[in-house]
Amino acid sequence: MFVSRDTELDAMQKLYDKDKFQMVVMYGRRRVGKTTLINEFIKDKPAIFFAAQEANSRLNLQVFSEKVYLKDNQVYQNAYVRKAKVS
Repeated sequence: MFVSRDTELDAMQKLYDKDKFQMVVMYGRRRVGKTTLINEFIKDKPAIFFAAQEANSRLNLQVFSEKVYLKDNQVYQNAYVRKAKVS
Protein backbone atom coordinates (compact mmCIF):
# COMPACT_ATOMS: atom_id res chain seq x y z
CA MET A 1 0.00 0.00 0.00
CA PHE A 2 1.21 3.51 -0.84
CA VAL A 3 0.30 6.25 1.66
CA SER A 4 1.31 9.66 2.99
CA ARG A 5 3.20 11.00 -0.02
CA ASP A 6 0.57 13.29 -1.55
CA THR A 7 2.73 16.42 -1.10
CA GLU A 8 5.65 14.87 -2.99
CA LEU A 9 3.40 13.40 -5.71
CA ASP A 10 1.68 16.77 -6.19
CA ALA A 11 5.04 18.57 -6.50
CA MET A 12 6.25 16.08 -9.12
CA GLN A 13 2.94 16.32 -11.00
CA LYS A 14 3.26 20.13 -11.21
CA LEU A 15 6.70 19.73 -12.78
CA TYR A 16 5.44 16.99 -15.11
CA ASP A 17 2.55 19.17 -16.31
CA LYS A 18 4.86 21.98 -17.49
CA ASP A 19 5.30 22.24 -21.23
CA LYS A 20 9.07 21.78 -21.16
CA PHE A 21 11.71 19.31 -20.07
CA GLN A 22 11.79 18.60 -16.35
CA MET A 23 14.09 16.41 -14.29
CA VAL A 24 13.86 15.47 -10.64
CA VAL A 25 16.92 14.52 -8.64
CA MET A 26 16.02 12.70 -5.45
CA TYR A 27 18.43 11.71 -2.73
CA GLY A 28 18.33 10.89 0.95
CA ARG A 29 18.74 8.21 3.58
CA ARG A 30 18.35 4.59 2.68
CA ARG A 31 15.05 2.76 3.13
CA VAL A 32 12.72 5.78 3.29
CA GLY A 33 10.77 5.04 0.10
CA LYS A 34 12.44 7.13 -2.60
CA THR A 35 12.30 4.40 -5.24
CA THR A 36 8.74 3.47 -4.29
CA LEU A 37 7.70 7.12 -4.59
CA ILE A 38 9.25 7.45 -8.03
CA ASN A 39 7.76 4.17 -9.24
CA GLU A 40 4.32 5.21 -7.99
CA PHE A 41 4.58 8.53 -9.80
CA ILE A 42 5.75 7.15 -13.16
CA LYS A 43 3.58 4.02 -13.25
CA ASP A 44 1.22 5.54 -15.86
CA LYS A 45 3.63 7.98 -17.54
CA PRO A 46 6.34 7.73 -20.17
CA ALA A 47 9.48 8.22 -18.11
CA ILE A 48 13.08 7.17 -17.67
CA PHE A 49 14.08 6.15 -14.15
CA PHE A 50 17.80 6.02 -13.48
CA ALA A 51 19.34 5.18 -10.11
CA ALA A 52 22.99 6.21 -10.11
CA GLN A 53 25.49 3.75 -8.77
CA GLU A 54 28.32 4.47 -6.38
CA ALA A 55 30.75 4.32 -9.27
CA ASN A 56 32.67 6.72 -11.43
CA SER A 57 30.92 9.30 -13.57
CA ARG A 58 31.86 7.56 -16.80
CA LEU A 59 30.08 4.34 -15.81
CA ASN A 60 26.98 6.22 -14.62
CA LEU A 61 26.86 8.20 -17.87
CA GLN A 62 27.19 4.99 -19.90
CA VAL A 63 24.35 3.26 -18.03
CA PHE A 64 22.14 6.36 -18.22
CA SER A 65 22.82 6.74 -21.95
CA GLU A 66 21.87 3.11 -22.55
CA LYS A 67 18.56 3.63 -20.70
CA VAL A 68 17.77 6.72 -22.78
CA TYR A 69 18.70 4.94 -26.01
CA LEU A 70 16.58 1.90 -25.14
CA LYS A 71 13.62 4.09 -24.13
CA ASP A 72 13.85 6.15 -27.34
CA ASN A 73 14.14 2.97 -29.39
CA GLN A 74 11.13 1.44 -27.61
CA VAL A 75 9.03 4.57 -28.19
CA TYR A 76 10.01 4.55 -31.88
CA GLN A 77 9.19 0.85 -32.23
CA ASN A 78 5.82 1.28 -30.48
CA ALA A 79 4.95 4.23 -32.75
CA TYR A 80 5.94 2.20 -35.80
CA VAL A 81 3.81 -0.76 -34.68
CA ARG A 82 0.80 1.47 -34.04
CA LYS A 83 1.21 3.13 -37.43
CA ALA A 84 1.52 -0.23 -39.14
CA LYS A 85 -1.71 -1.47 -37.50
CA VAL A 86 -3.63 1.62 -38.61
CA SER A 87 -2.54 1.40 -42.26
